[in-house]
Amino acid sequence: MENWTLPLATLIVGAVVSAAATYFATRAQWRLNYDADLREKRIEAYADLWGRLRPLAKFHRPSPFSGDDATKLAGSLQEWYFTKGGIFLSLDARRDYFAVQDALEFLDSGWGWQSAERLSLTPGAWEHIRTYGSRLRTSLTLDVGTRTRPKMPGAIEPFDRSLAGVYEREDGARLTLILPPRLGGRTPRLTLTSPGGSEVRDLAVVEWAPARSSLRAVIPDRQNPPQVRVIWIERGQLIEGPPLYARDPGPAMLWHRLDAPPVAEVRGRRQ
Repeated sequence: MENWTLPLATLIVGAVVSAAATYFATRAQWRLNYDADLREKRIEAYADLWGRLRPLAKFHRPSPFSGDDATKLAGSLQEWYFTKGGIFLSLDARRDYFAVQDALEFLDSGWGWQSAERLSLTPGAWEHIRTYGSRLRTSLTLDVGTRTRPKMPGAIEPFDRSLAGVYEREDGARLTLILPPRLGGRTPRLTLTSPGGSEVRDLAVVEWAPARSSLRAVIPDRQNPPQVRVIWIERGQLIEGPPLYARDPGPAMLWHRLDAPPVAEVRGRRQ
């Protein structure tokens, strides 16, 4: 009995291990093939969407962004979503797609225009809507891996630390963005200095999204009670605007960088 029990048990264990290895190897290969196929389809669909977002380009716009442009862009994005690429959007990209559409709805309601004719946006409103388009394009590149990403979670901070500093609004008020020594899950400080420097206060940061270079904070308005505002953090400026679905959206504001980051910090920033 003992002479054949051990070889039989060894044979059974070997067969189980071999079957399990084959299963997991096949499953891994199937997943790789699926991911590669999805990436290929996404690249094709996203390239089309990328071109449709050209009206929100930062540089070399042929003319100011008008009400007609906003209406045409909203329709073009909707056509793409339902006929070409909406099914391929990841959760993050889908969120950013609808954020652009919601921002265009803001414009359709009359927010942000220089005049009732809706021939051009205020500088702040333009930067606000442009940034939504920029964040959507970034999400598309992350979906298909066409820009460098950290190999290990936490290996590289996703936020460009050289963007911390002092920013000034046209009325002389200043916002100072202060980062903790190590970001991790920690929230940065945002301080507001009144025009003339008579008062300095810490603002309540209610949401911090370092990978998106944005935050939401409670900012006092010059004429209205404090309200939550979106802050987009870009090189050389902060873009302050209303959160989507705000009942009483105030005008968008631009805060321009006053201090320059240290040279070593600029050279070492993530590209």
